[in-house]
Amino acid sequence: MRGHFECDFMVSERGLKLIHFLKEFNLELKVSGLESRLTMERVVYFLQEFGAKIGYTFGWYVFGPYSTQLIDEVHEMPYNKKVSEMKISELGVKDEKVVKKCKEFIKDLICEDKEQEEQWLHLACVIHFLNKYYHEHLKM
Repeated sequence: MRGHFECDFMVSERGLKLIHFLKEFNLELKVSGLESRLTMERVVYFLQEFGAKIGYTFGWYVFGPYSTQLIDEVHEMPYNKKVSEMKISELGVKDEKVVKKCKEFIKDLICEDKEQEEQWLHLACVIHFLNKYYHEHLKM
């Protein structure tokens, strides 16, 4: 079937692209808790904002930008050794530039303390989302 990786399960083309992007950031598809889910969501959010054509829609939720599509797709893809070792085609030149730009941006938020790093990533994501999507509504 075109656009899918065949093994014991099917992974959509978007899912394969997501896996590749997450590997670029040393993140796994496996979401083991709230913090890992939030970090993954924020990285995907910024990747798309920097120009990656992954295709998730983000809206506002309790912890900031949230994509039901992203979380649903992550939960549908079984995480196992086969998924983590899948050979995924290389990203295109444009996507590689997006990854580089996003990594540089996130690197500026990184510090010695992992908890502070996640807080800075959260704040950057919230500020960006509110500024971009609710800026006009916030003017008094």
